[in-house]
Amino acid sequence: MEKIKVCHIVTMLELGGAQQNTLYTVRHLNRSKFEVSLICGSAGFLDDEARKIQNLKIHFVKNLVRPIRPLRDLTCLFDLIAIFKKDKPDIVHTHSSKAGILGRAAAYFAKTPIIIHSIHGFGFNPRQNFMVRGLYIWLEKIMAGISKKLIAVSSENIDLGLSLNI
Repeated sequence: MEKIKVCHIVTMLELGGAQQNTLYTVRHLNRSKFEVSLICGSAGFLDDEARKIQNLKIHFVKNLVRPIRPLRDLTCLFDLIAIFKKDKPDIVHTHSSKAGILGRAAAYFAKTPIIIHSIHGFGFNPRQNFMVRGLYIWLEKIMAGISKKLIAVSSENIDLGLSLNI
């Protein structure tokens, strides 16, 4: 039986819930059923922990960074598309806001059959400039439309997403 190729993406392996959840998931997926890979930015606090996980293919993408950097973000999108076209995952599962936007877009352009996103919080908040916040909400709506499933880690995330038609 051929293994299902699943690729998880998180912006950076820092100390945090999304990162801990992602590492737990890639560590515990059944290797007799899944071929597991991880994509993340480089120089995260938990990079060495990820390297210790057996049978895990890791891609450290230098242009996958937390701050919004339009040129680096565009380069990252193309980097991710290239990885997906080469590795041909059956499932791309994104975590965190930045990796969620770029990863889902890249998976869509690479024609990945199943795209899943875990909402560990949103990249927008009421204190942001209304245009920036509006852009982030618009992007989340588009990415939700290309996602097979959205998994929210809290009822607050569900409520906020539903209130904004995400």
